[in-house]
Amino acid sequence: WVQFKDKIYDVLTGEEFEASPDYFITNPIPWKVGKTEDIPTIDSYLNQWVEKQWKDTVYQVIAYNISSNKFMQRIIGLCGGGSNGKGSFIKLNYKFIGEENCVSSELKNLSDDKFEPAVLFKKLLCVMGEVSYDDLKNSNQLKKLGGEDKISFQFKGKTPFTAENTATCICLTNSMPVTPDKSTGFYRKWLLVDFPNQFNKMKGDLIDTIPEIEFENLAKKSLRILKELYETTEFKNEGDFEQRAQRYEQRSNNVIHFFVEYCEEIAGEYISKRDFTN
Repeated sequence: WVQFKDKIYDVLTGEEFEASPDYFITNPIPWKVGKTEDIPTIDSYLNQWVEKQWKDTVYQVIAYNISSNKFMQRIIGLCGGGSNGKGSFIKLNYKFIGEENCVSSELKNLSDDKFEPAVLFKKLLCVMGEVSYDDLKNSNQLKKLGGEDKISFQFKGKTPFTAENTATCICLTNSMPVTPDKSTGFYRKWLLVDFPNQFNKMKGDLIDTIPEIEFENLAKKSLRILKELYETTEFKNEGDFEQRAQRYEQRSNNVIHFFVEYCEEIAGEYISKRDFTN
């Protein structure tokens, strides 16, 4: 079930009914559901931020974020340098889902601080900033954040309790950290989306230029996409477990990837360190 404004929608059956205190919905989304899926402004922004074949994937991410059931068991990594649309994409999600349904944290804090996971309790989206090289020492906690695993929540002065994480965790990062955990269980959790373009001019807050009707239409589109995700249980372009592992390693060991792709070893030849660095 997902609540938009004052109505609850059953994603699988298509049924809709009035929200009431009889149903303990903790994450109402502040938009009514539109009549069409027409969202030309949002569509044009996504076309600029990601490659064409990945546009459907980021729409799936938006749809996945409205659900408190993390049935896909994924952590999203948005990869790329600065001024490339990652921040604007997150602002789009904030406005669509509602600020009160979103939190910000850091992967290291979620792993090391026993009180930090409590910020995720009954939220829909958790955004994590740049990931450092040593943030993945505790990969067990990271796997739990993907969803459908019990997490210990503890508020200060309160008794700890366990519950499932309801928030999609999204990392905004230039490159993924090197991981000591090479297991399939680690790699399969990640959906990595590249934001390859860099914009030299800032055009103000792009999200404020989106008409409100498009957020209502995005609600309708997201309900349809979420139902499709329940049926397929996979994101477009994410690949199988081996391909996900390869994508992760390519975005964490950048120098090694460069060697494999572009360097040729020839006896007697050399390149200066300065030229190689450049």
